[in-house]
Amino acid sequence: LTADSPVVADADAEAGAPKRKKLTSWELWEAMGAPKFVCSPMVDQSELPFRMLTRRHGVELAYTPMLHAQMFDTRPKYRASTFSTCAADRPLFVQFCANDPDTFVAAAKRVQHLCDAVDLNLGCPQGIAKRGNYGSFLMDDLERVRALVEAAHRELDVPVTAKIRVFPEVERTVAYAKMIEEAGAQVLCVHGRTREIKGARFGRADWEQIAAVKRAVKVPVIANGNVGSYEDAQACLEATGADAVMSAECLLWNPALFEGPTDASEGAAEPQARAPSLLREYADEVDAHPVPMGCVKSHAFRMLADWLMVFPDLREVLGRRDMGTDDLRALADELERRADERAREEGAAAWCPPLSYRIHPKSSGASKHSHDGREAARAGSGNAARRRLENLRAAQKKRNGVAPTAERLAELAAGGGAAAAAASEGESDSGSDSGSDAGEVALDLDADLDDWDAALREDAESSANLEREFERAQLAEAD
Repeated sequence: LTADSPVVADADAEAGAPKRKKLTSWELWEAMGAPKFVCSPMVDQSELPFRMLTRRHGVELAYTPMLHAQMFDTRPKYRASTFSTCAADRPLFVQFCANDPDTFVAAAKRVQHLCDAVDLNLGCPQGIAKRGNYGSFLMDDLERVRALVEAAHRELDVPVTAKIRVFPEVERTVAYAKMIEEAGAQVLCVHGRTREIKGARFGRADWEQIAAVKRAVKVPVIANGNVGSYEDAQACLEATGADAVMSAECLLWNPALFEGPTDASEGAAEPQARAPSLLREYADEVDAHPVPMGCVKSHAFRMLADWLMVFPDLREVLGRRDMGTDDLRALADELERRADERAREEGAAAWCPPLSYRIHPKSSGASKHSHDGREAARAGSGNAARRRLENLRAAQKKRNGVAPTAERLAELAAGGGAAAAAASEGESDSGSDSGSDAGEVALDLDADLDDWDAALREDAESSANLEREFERAQLAEAD
């Protein structure tokens, strides 16, 4: 194999693969180079080209997306469409959701020759996991969890690991982690949220619970939660004592999150300034390791969220059905051209859009890129959010004779949003006493920028979902 040779799961290839010495916990950890920074398993998102992109920028261990064990074992087309790797894609943990030990082992045997360990997902909190009785909902059936881990530990040629969530009570969390360790898990990843907390914007991760697990077990521990920047990662490692730190959603918005500054000048740069160059690199990885364009579009929307707020006309490129990697490179070139133009207009050395999408404040080590945890879901739809902001601009233009720029909106929002009074198209509350300049329409800018964040996020997910449905329909027709 060369570094870029594509590899897919294949039962015949596995049967002929030479057996390796099965490593125990710290043997495995040292053999992988004692990784510190980890790319999380993310359904349809931690696919091969994205993993390779993050490896360019500080990630030292990556997980595949969560794979459905039963489907992976029994459906060749599902295997081909959900899993691929290459020789350079290491260290690698392949993650499965499962609730039957035999099924888990059968699926894992199809990939054990292509990875460093097989991981059991015990953390998915979504409704589909509840209906399927897997992920975090196995926390209600500890004997089944034990049986799953024991079977994989006994039957596989590679170590089994587990990714868990915490209970509300630290004592239950520690007992749970120790039971999984005793069953044979060689590495534990602990997401410091309960299963009721289903996203970064809805609650903080509890680093103290992760620290308690680290003190109680003897295997390597990966900490997950509240990591939105390189500074957060360092703070998490210090606070928890964990052996490594994992990021999920924030890594989607900034694939170079784990790449620390190399000098003082880089340390001062905003992460979104690198988005165009990262998109160009991602396009190169997609060319080398093709994946469905639904995944590609979803990544592009997230990487460029801040830029698309300032230049919404460029969103049309990502909405095109025939979009390809050359279009991504052309889009990156256009964004950099516009940034240079803005810099010249402002007499600045460089320009980048204001950081708009931020996760909630961290329990400690909070980065400057955090907001107060508002649910960014008030928009209803992408078009509704954009119309709302357009109406606000029109109202202020009618009153003042000039529309606020994107920079002015961001500047006001950074100050907390000058007023709470709403402005509708062509109207404003003349009796508002907001403390803003005389004659200025009062804007609830903090809320409206959150709305546009939600719109961009929704558009990314909708576009990706449509692409995936189209691809699944094609697969069904081929069957």
